[in-house]
Amino acid sequence: MILKLETTSLQDYLDCTAIVDFDQQDIQGLASRIADASGSKTELVKNCYEFVRDEVSHSADIEGKTVTCTASEVLEAREGLCYAKSHLLAALLRCNNVPTGFCYQLLRSPLSPDAALVLHGLVAVYIQDVEKWVRLDARGNKPGIDARFSIDHEQLAYQVHTEKGEVDFAVVFAAPDENVVNILEAYKEDMSALWENLPGYPAKMEWCKTLDQETARRARLDANLVGYCGHHCAFCFLRQWCGGCRSEYNHCSYAVLCDGKTCPNVQCAKEQNLKGCYECAELEDCAKGYYERSDEFIAKASALFIKKHGEGRYAKALTLALQNGVHYPESFDSSGSVEKALGILEKYL
Repeated sequence: MILKLETTSLQDYLDCTAIVDFDQQDIQGLASRIADASGSKTELVKNCYEFVRDEVSHSADIEGKTVTCTASEVLEAREGLCYAKSHLLAALLRCNNVPTGFCYQLLRSPLSPDAALVLHGLVAVYIQDVEKWVRLDARGNKPGIDARFSIDHEQLAYQVHTEKGEVDFAVVFAAPDENVVNILEAYKEDMSALWENLPGYPAKMEWCKTLDQETARRARLDANLVGYCGHHCAFCFLRQWCGGCRSEYNHCSYAVLCDGKTCPNVQCAKEQNLKGCYECAELEDCAKGYYERSDEFIAKASALFIKKHGEGRYAKALTLALQNGVHYPESFDSSGSVEKALGILEKYL
């Protein structure tokens, strides 16, 4: 994921605030001890992260009753929700002059009534050694959750399922979300009530949506929008939020369900140095990835069309089909087979 900074000033990601209160003596002492035990800035980030992840309990995992919000409160109580733990991690890192911001995901929570959409909090850290922003999830591990420090490949606590309405916000905020802070403070004395009123959306939701749309639009400008599998990303229902599977801003709703959030069709084509599945000699009998689905035919039909007639004619035929009332992908997937879906496209050659 391409992360987008809320502000271009790194100083904004180093500020001591009422919530990220690393001016407190206990936080300064811990930050100093972790720094002394670290051989590099990268190791320092890793050690701070692992301390908060492993030594501070997630309130849900221990059935905790203490609601914490500020970094100093979290350190004193040694517990907090994901948001609060991210406040402590940011404080430890900022105290060591490491720029740190706040990120959020909108997830369906089993802890909230009716699996409602609630925010999940994590941080993004600027790793000076590689000049890169990296997201880290200090929620805390347990069976089924294995978040780790990684520079090259994100390993967060949860996968985002866009088909369920979940959202992975790409913005790195300089300060904790206002809605999160307000709710933690409002239910300071009542953890049970907090579980029923977890924050549902970031305060800057509309700003996030506009930013994501603009980032996706820019990502699509230079990208080939014909997906590896044959799907045409320009007509996908996620096109406002996704730059396509060939771009760096890829939020494919199928890929997020796969191991490593990588579509098997994309992985296979890249391993064989193919431009797409339509260049593969085994396409017709292939049942990998998207092609194993028994209720969706547009991807393989498109790949077969491109293999027979070329990518240029595919774009023209698909555009003409849509202009004549064919719906993408519904008309193709409701045809009942790959052959019939291919026939719809070939009708508009």
